[in-house]
Amino acid sequence: MRQTPLGAHGGRPLAWSLLAAMACSSGCEELLAEPESDEEAIARAVALAEQAQGQSASEASDEPHGESIDACLARVESETPSSVRETIEAIGYDSLLRDSCRARVAEEERSIVPCAEIEARLVRRSCETRVAIAARDPGLCPSGTTGHEPLCLALASRDRSLCRAAPHLEREACRELLGEEDACTESIAPELCRSLVARHRSRLGAVAPMPEAPPATREPPELVVSLTREVEGEPDAPIGEEEALTAFDRGARIYVESGRTMLELADPLGLSVVSHAGHPSLRIALPLPPHDGADDARLEARIGTLAAEVELSHPDLGALRADEGRVELAHLSRELGGAIEGRLDVSCPHAPGVVRVRGHFRTFLRDVSGALDVADPLGDLDEGEVQGAGSTRPGQP
Repeated sequence: MRQTPLGAHGGRPLAWSLLAAMACSSGCEELLAEPESDEEAIARAVALAEQAQGQSASEASDEPHGESIDACLARVESETPSSVRETIEAIGYDSLLRDSCRARVAEEERSIVPCAEIEARLVRRSCETRVAIAARDPGLCPSGTTGHEPLCLALASRDRSLCRAAPHLEREACRELLGEEDACTESIAPELCRSLVARHRSRLGAVAPMPEAPPATREPPELVVSLTREVEGEPDAPIGEEEALTAFDRGARIYVESGRTMLELADPLGLSVVSHAGHPSLRIALPLPPHDGADDARLEARIGTLAAEVELSHPDLGALRADEGRVELAHLSRELGGAIEGRLDVSCPHAPGVVRVRGHFRTFLRDVSGALDVADPLGDLDEGEVQGAGSTRPGQP
């Protein structure tokens, strides 16, 4: 593996940086206030230490580079005061020093292999993020049930257009890190924004100005829907006004599940979280045919088994799931940041009739997990077959 000096520790012992961050008083409130668990408190301390290390990135480092984890551990242990070692024992994180060295070596080697040995999950994910950004490899970003972490994806890709997918408190920091001056002044939490910038700045190196984005990717995300209650023998009754929703503001993702390549348009927070906040939310999932290499595609998928799925969560109506209708994609780009546009017209059972959901949407691709050319388990699907209402093969339910 290629080894690159980091120059991010400013000559301060690594373990001392971590533990000093735990004990700091000024500027620590956002990251250390009311942690949900001991592990989270430790992870936040690591984040603060990384911030301090990032701020001193321009200083010469006295720490050796290219050393092994064991060599790093021996050096750090010799530099760590006994009072700090007692603090390590008190918090019950006996492997803190070794995990610190694992993260440092992983980042230098551009390899997530050392990260896998880190005990604390949040610290392990932080290690993976550091490696992904340093290696410029978004595929190394830590992932969960909703895909890769958006901030890591944007920074590892060096693509400011992907900052739209990051959580609200991270978007301005992402933009500033990727070349937009003073973006943190627009943040609702400017100090937290600046701390994130300081934390990651040294890993990015020089960031070239972003090229002008294609017109399709400059369009802001949009989701506009209208709901109508339809009961046999009665006139259709609109449910509220046509409404603009935020469910697709953070983009869509492509992933592989049970051998099928799927496109999901939904808020990463999930339907129930958004709905409980008092706003309707929508989720669309549909299988994609094998990728033919085209930059843009059109697609139509009907609701049904092994076909499109549409779910709606409404503060008044509850959870609804479409059982008929269709989703049409007028534009589908499989490149990160590419445009996705379409329409839907579906019906959801809701006694004594149905709720019809009609609308249009425009968003972007925020994440790709897994291969894009995986064949459907029922055989290769062309667009005509995808349009069918879940036709089956012998032996399939």
